[in-house]
Amino acid sequence: MHNAFIYACVPRVACSQCGKTGQAPVPWARSGSGFSQLFDAFVIALAREVLVKIIADLLEVGTDRITGRLFAG
Repeated sequence: MHNAFIYACVPRVACSQCGKTGQAPVPWARSGSGFSQLFDAFVIALAREVLVKIIADLLEVGTDRITGRLFAG
């Protein structure tokens, strides 16, 4: 198994049609997810073993970001 880490400054861009600002699309993330599919799978696997609060603290996100991944769909 090999680990891969993506470090990137994703630019924020303004939509010329609606005027809203958002992140430019990147090939490794689903639209609006905040996490990649592989990362989602990792969080779900991790949640089987440890408390959501521990995962949230480890990833420096709120618990709602984690529970949103677990119970989405």
